[in-house]
Amino acid sequence: MKRHRLLAFLLVVVFVTSATAKDLVETTAGPYEIWIPATWAKTAIVEHIPRHALYSAVAWKAHQSNPTLILKGDYSCRPQHWAIRLPSLHLGSEAYDAAEAGSGPTAPQILIHKAIEWAGIDEDGQVDPARAVKYLQTLRDEMEHPGEKDPWYGNPVFVDAELQFVSARKRIDFRGGHGYRMLAQWNDESRFAQRGRLHYLFLGLSDDGSSQIIATIPIDLPGLPTEKDTVHLGWDIKAYEIFSQEFGTYEKAVQKWLSKNSQRTTPSLDKLDAMMASIHTPPSGVVDDRTCNIQRLLAGCVVPRADFRDVPLREAIDYLKKRMHDLDPGRRGLGLALSLYPGNRDDSVNADTLPETRFNLSLTNAPLAEVFDKLTSQVGLRYIVVDCGVLLVPLDCDEKAINTREWPVTPEILLRFGYQTGDELAAAMEAQGIGFPEGAWARLSEDGQRLTVKNTEANLRFINVIAGPSYTVPVALPRKELRIARKKLTNIILPKVEFKNAPVRNALKALEKLGAQFDPERKGIAISVVPEVDADATPPASADSTQKGWIHALPPSKSPRVTISLENVSLGEALSTIANSASLAWEFDGRGVRVMPLIMMGDGDPTREWKITPEMLYATGYRTGSDIKAFLIGKGIPFPQGTVASLVRNQTLLAARNTRENLELVEGLLYPDNDGTADGR
Repeated sequence: MKRHRLLAFLLVVVFVTSATAKDLVETTAGPYEIWIPATWAKTAIVEHIPRHALYSAVAWKAHQSNPTLILKGDYSCRPQHWAIRLPSLHLGSEAYDAAEAGSGPTAPQILIHKAIEWAGIDEDGQVDPARAVKYLQTLRDEMEHPGEKDPWYGNPVFVDAELQFVSARKRIDFRGGHGYRMLAQWNDESRFAQRGRLHYLFLGLSDDGSSQIIATIPIDLPGLPTEKDTVHLGWDIKAYEIFSQEFGTYEKAVQKWLSKNSQRTTPSLDKLDAMMASIHTPPSGVVDDRTCNIQRLLAGCVVPRADFRDVPLREAIDYLKKRMHDLDPGRRGLGLALSLYPGNRDDSVNADTLPETRFNLSLTNAPLAEVFDKLTSQVGLRYIVVDCGVLLVPLDCDEKAINTREWPVTPEILLRFGYQTGDELAAAMEAQGIGFPEGAWARLSEDGQRLTVKNTEANLRFINVIAGPSYTVPVALPRKELRIARKKLTNIILPKVEFKNAPVRNALKALEKLGAQFDPERKGIAISVVPEVDADATPPASADSTQKGWIHALPPSKSPRVTISLENVSLGEALSTIANSASLAWEFDGRGVRVMPLIMMGDGDPTREWKITPEMLYATGYRTGSDIKAFLIGKGIPFPQGTVASLVRNQTLLAARNTRENLELVEGLLYPDNDGTADGR
């Protein structure tokens, strides 16, 4: 191990182990992990953002026909990525706006991109592999050796400005790659280094080139000017012509001043550096479409009969490779390999080199995933899905554990998952927001009365909520009442909201009372909490915990408790903060607001589309290039896990999947003066 790698590893270990559990929170964003200080993590927002290329397919075709039709990119043009937003680190006179964070070059956030997609973002998003390899190499070269005349430092973003005051540049190694942090500010004209503009900037790449990281955190520093200050380090901004002419000298003075005072920043550079060093990027990076397709094929391709009696392992592998090819609708075929070295695909070996292993197995009408699961359990191996196919690995191969659980089901319960006879079960459950990582599967018994799922504990808990006997469908609020409820969440301002390790149910009831107290009408809004929220929730009297597959919504060791401190916030913001901190969601129901586990959503019409115009969107406050889902959330419209919102057909159609009540809120935003059904839907 290289010396700088060892030092970086020691830095992470010392930082993590020297802090208590309450000081740090391990945060996951898809396949990525990072340790975030608890005070920052309380209000952290983690979301997956789809690719946003500069040109749509139609616009790119038009540009190719007429090169004068040029679009100007902005900061939101980027590959698909995981965003970890940190609102508590926001600086500035205006309140933090989650809907605009994706477009803000100094918004407090960590963005982990699918690196290869940067090569096509300035066009229509399509990636040419040869070009991508060259682009990533150039990006890495710029990161390692920034040029003097064009110092982009490996930053591929669209910003109509120049990066200035770059100082305190330092290499930081994280698990899976490295990058460089610096203090810098984007300037489109000669201006002071300013509070809210000067920021901590981290640019990094994973060693395998799969992931590219950009972190931006605005920083404060004693003596750092605000927008109102006119004098700094002896320069007077009121004498702008002289200042502009001597800006190069001023910039050098600022760089020297920043280097001298870099240990006085808020947040501290050491704390930010340690957070970035704790990032873990797995070799596979962001899971790509190929891997997802393989997972779906394994879950959906059924083997009519698999009968192995005292069969050598290599013969079974040959048979399964043939079945995978025959059952693959695209006739692409899926690779099957054996690896004796966990995590290193280059060390795969042929099955013939393994010791003779024989086993017995008999299954009828079983998905390929289940066949692999039964087979590997007998021979002391297990399987994982990678972009090249299916990989058999030793049991101790490092991977998050997944388990199997079973529930009694009825057609009504299956409808809660969006499943109808003939559907692919796993795909229907995925559409409801239930993840299916590699190795997971779902199947129904032949009589359709038992549901068996292999998945992570988190996903199994979500499934239990929906399949549980106390699940209820929310009653829709009339549209007028929806508008009143929404206004109350926005307009009721609470001077102070503070809870310390409070049970989430108690916190929500207290919040309900605060809402009534500070409502000018003294009514507030009702906040109900479903039983599944509580870790100690017991099965209803009619539920047999041994025969009906009942499990608690959360294990007792992870009972939801809330520790927050907020001042001068809206009732809706306080509600969302409490829900997010306890991994809960909320939606409007027949009485007011109902709080539930993330996946517990109502049935009914899940998808709606609206014809829109640029003028309609502009009237709502939306600006071109922003993430539409984040914008709608910022408008107070809940989007629980598994819900979506997107602009399609060249932004002439808004499509959303959500609860019926939340879709009504979207419609109310688009048609504020229409009390009936929107025209042209």
